[in-house]
Amino acid sequence: MQDPSADEIDSTGEAMLGQAIERALAAPPQERADLLERLTGEIALATAPGSGRRPWTCSVHTGTDGSRIFRGGLGYSIVVDPQGRLWRAGTVEDFATTYAITPISCEIVAMQPEYAQMREYVPRPPGSASRPGEDARNMESGARLDPQGHGVVDGGRLAVGPPGRFEAPPGERADERLP
Repeated sequence: MQDPSADEIDSTGEAMLGQAIERALAAPPQERADLLERLTGEIALATAPGSGRRPWTCSVHTGTDGSRIFRGGLGYSIVVDPQGRLWRAGTVEDFATTYAITPISCEIVAMQPEYAQMREYVPRPPGSASRPGEDARNMESGARLDPQGHGVVDGGRLAVGPPGRFEAPPGERADERLP
């Protein structure tokens, strides 16, 4: 994890999250969920009120398929599936979610991941760029860099361009649209 006294302080925890994803991808698949849970807990502590950083939060859920879901506060989640693969998901649109709603609360009861709509995290290819979005053409077809600079492979949609969700028009490959 990034040293809080480093010259370049990550005021949001996003650089630390990128490092956590990188470490999880380097770990054996069966260890990834537990490792990511520990590392996201460290990020939450490092960005807690009084740290001089903007608070960063993550809640952890177990998916209906046994996956581990790390639900962030900015609209994205990370899913570690039962085989140990990491996926980037939209917190709302990439799950069938059941809620328990009472007059005073709304709690998540169950989350069913819909992997076909998610993008799979893959380790950076050797020699890939260290900054997000750089040198995306050198990655395998269908793979891109996410905002933390990690490769992602779509499970049904192709993502191109700046961070966000974009789809290539029917019949066109996303890598043909890279600048």
